[in-house]
Amino acid sequence: YTAKLRVKDNDGAYDYDTCTVYVSLDSDNDDMPDAWETYYYGAPDVNDADDDFDGDGYNNLSEYLHGADPNNSNSVPSYNITIAVPGDVSFIQRAINASIDGDIIEVSQGTYYEFIDFSGKAITVTSTDPNSWTVIAATTADANDPNEWVVTFENAEGANSVLKGFVITGGDLGIYCANGVSPTISNCVITKNGSGVGLGGGMYDCNSSPTVINCFFVGNDANYGGGLYDYNSTATFVSCVFADNTAANDGGGIYDVNSSVELINCTFSGNLAGGDGGGMYSYGASSEPNVINCIFWGNSAGASGGEIYNYNNADPNFRYCNIEGGLNGNKCAGDDSTDGGGNIDSDPSFIDANEAAGQDGVFGTFDDGLCLRTDSPCIDKGNNDTIDAASVITDIIGMARKADGDHLHGATVTL
Repeated sequence: YTAKLRVKDNDGAYDYDTCTVYVSLDSDNDDMPDAWETYYYGAPDVNDADDDFDGDGYNNLSEYLHGADPNNSNSVPSYNITIAVPGDVSFIQRAINASIDGDIIEVSQGTYYEFIDFSGKAITVTSTDPNSWTVIAATTADANDPNEWVVTFENAEGANSVLKGFVITGGDLGIYCANGVSPTISNCVITKNGSGVGLGGGMYDCNSSPTVINCFFVGNDANYGGGLYDYNSTATFVSCVFADNTAANDGGGIYDVNSSVELINCTFSGNLAGGDGGGMYSYGASSEPNVINCIFWGNSAGASGGEIYNYNNADPNFRYCNIEGGLNGNKCAGDDSTDGGGNIDSDPSFIDANEAAGQDGVFGTFDDGLCLRTDSPCIDKGNNDTIDAASVITDIIGMARKADGDHLHGATVTL
């Protein structure tokens, strides 16, 4: 079909143009209409979506979606679009392959049995509403393969490579970051990854510095670092929950090797290590995690350090945290941690630590088991400076991060 467009600018001037709209079958299921393929290639099944007919570095599907000429190497995708999955493109990875830097890939609710590689692209891959935990719970990337990683960042992805609003599950590893990448990951549930034999069940960072905000790491399993394994990395985690992760050896929640991870307003509960460090295990003189406004409570280890274990001169710095048994107390073992001040040892009064997702089974909602009761000693016991610097306004369920919760200390961050 040929459509005529009339465009009016802010000054009231008009212009006209025509465009061709292809409405036809897609007999070879490559997400390109038969009519478009026939027009450019002579038949609907000559070139597939991932082929690059004119050799310009953009695959045929990308040229179709962005309105370029697939037979002309001088005609390349040049403007940004939102690609709907499965409305425009059937699969998340196919949409990524067809995207260009700056595009948005918006994924409808459903379970997508595939593993995803950002392939170095500065794109946003998002659910239809990444601020709704109900939508997030219904939008799942499932590798469905114990030998695969669900999401991979390993090709120079930076802060503009964004993943938000998904359940990440069913892989040997939930999220893999390596080779100096620094993606932004937010509002995700990373759960039921790993088989107890690898490094990091929920996430593995190697020589990387991702920023992770408002994410749940729950029920993942690894040999070391059930929830997270960091190697030579400087990752940042803000308002995240590490719960019920398991390591056959050390680091039920987190295992750090020569890494200076930053943990801000995170909660660790119910994590288990068969060896040392139920909540967090740090190894090496270059391991100096900066831990602020966090809760370590109800974690356990088969050997030592139910909450914290430091080895080989590792020296994490804890400030304004609530640690069961006290910092460097009876649930901390190995080398002492640095006490930056403001730390407490008081039962946080969770709603129900045994049911992290609450009775509705949806993470991020008001009945979450690791939400605090109104009488919690963690209310107004944090430090404001760090969350102000990080522009943290709300917590993981959307409540104001700073409030005068005890009516005594003014607007102060709650742990």
